[in-house]
Amino acid sequence: MALNNNKTTRALLGTGALALAGLVTLPAQAADAERIIRDRCLSCHTETGEAATPFSRISEQRKTPEGWMMTISRMQQQRGLVISPEEKRTLVKYLADNQGLAPSETAGLRYLLEKEPNVVESFDQLLQETCVRCHSGARIALQRRTEDEWKHLIHFHMGQFPTAELHAGARDRAWFDIALTNVAPKLAKDYPFNSDAWNSWQKVT
Repeated sequence: MALNNNKTTRALLGTGALALAGLVTLPAQAADAERIIRDRCLSCHTETGEAATPFSRISEQRKTPEGWMMTISRMQQQRGLVISPEEKRTLVKYLADNQGLAPSETAGLRYLLEKEPNVVESFDQLLQETCVRCHSGARIALQRRTEDEWKHLIHFHMGQFPTAELHAGARDRAWFDIALTNVAPKLAKDYPFNSDAWNSWQKVT
């Protein structure tokens, strides 16, 4: 079961024994991860100067460890990111520990993480018509973003997949306008970057 907390991600990524032995400290891990971001990611992303969201786009999202692994792998495959397996493991752990999801935020959605077959999904009609026609609903619901970041994601889709508006289920509507005007605010409300659940879970862990 892929719950996101410090203990789980340590076990998942193989760093728990070192951390418990005192050979790897959390401040050292954070410093290493931030160095990796600066060394590997800032050719595309930028430092914002904001304490709460120091790195553009990266700091405006929360995901499960699996979600962060998928993102970094996509950067390798599509953007030429060069990163070692050790650096990748360090970065995923840091991001999942600091920008992850509370267990309550993954409730009812872990079938995707656990690769449970033959799950019949049911999501809001607006999301069904704009997002779930291509993605599983759980993939969307296992992310948390600011409203601006949800809008960035929509713009990314149009840049990466310029025929998105021509796909079946999109040709009969102004897909981009609906996604930007209606869907992004809804996603920001239903799956917000800031949440009481995550703040409370951070205090526990």
